[in-house]
Amino acid sequence: MPGPLRPREDKRILIAGVVGDVRDLGLDEPTPPTLYMVSSSSRMTLLVKTAGDPMQLAAPIRDAIHRADPEIAVVKAAPVAQYVADSLARRRFAMLLLGCFAFISLVLAAIGIYGVLAYLVSQGTREIGIRMALGAPRNAILSLVVSRGIVLAAGGVAIGVLGALLLTRLMRGLLFGVKPTDAVTFCVIPLLLLMISLAATSIPARRASQVDPAECLRYD
Repeated sequence: MPGPLRPREDKRILIAGVVGDVRDLGLDEPTPPTLYMVSSSSRMTLLVKTAGDPMQLAAPIRDAIHRADPEIAVVKAAPVAQYVADSLARRRFAMLLLGCFAFISLVLAAIGIYGVLAYLVSQGTREIGIRMALGAPRNAILSLVVSRGIVLAAGGVAIGVLGALLLTRLMRGLLFGVKPTDAVTFCVIPLLLLMISLAATSIPARRASQVDPAECLRYD
C-alpha cells in the first residue's frame, strides 16, 4: 500500500533580474526561453561590463578571482566583440566575396556603358554633323548623348532593382540587423549606379560635342 502523503518540499527561486534576448547559438538562430541559474559546475563563464578597453581589466579580474578562490583557473579572457566576430567570420568571408564580385560587375558595367555609348556615337556621327551644321550648340549635342546613356542605364538599373527584390530572400541568412528590402540600400545603390553611368557617358559625349561638322558630314 502507498505510504502516507507528505507535504511537498518548498523550493523557491529568487529571480534576480530579466535580460533581453541573448543569441547564444548564433545570430541567425532563434532565441528560446532560457533560465540562468547558479550552478556548481566546474566550468563557468563570467561576463563583466566595462566602460573602456575590456582587455585592460583582464589581469585585475583574473587576480580578483584568484584571491577569491586560488583553485579557480581562468582559461580564457576575451572581449565579447571577438566572440561575435569569430561567429561571423564565415559569413563575412562570403560577403567579402560578394562585395568583390559586385565591384567587378560594377567596373564591367561602366566599361560596357562606355563601349555602347562610344559605338552609338560612332554610328550617329552623320546625325551629329547634321545637327551641328543646322546650328545645334555643342551643349545640346552633349545633353543628347548623355541622355541616351542615362536612359539605357536607368532601364538596366530598374531591371536590376526588380531582380534584387525577387532574390533578397536568398540573402536573409547573411544579414543581421538589416532587412533584405532595406529602403536606404535600394535608394543609394541605384543612385550610385546612375552616377557611375553618367561618368561613363561623359567621355563619348564630349567627343561627340567636339567633332568638326564638316568631317561628320563626310563620314561614311
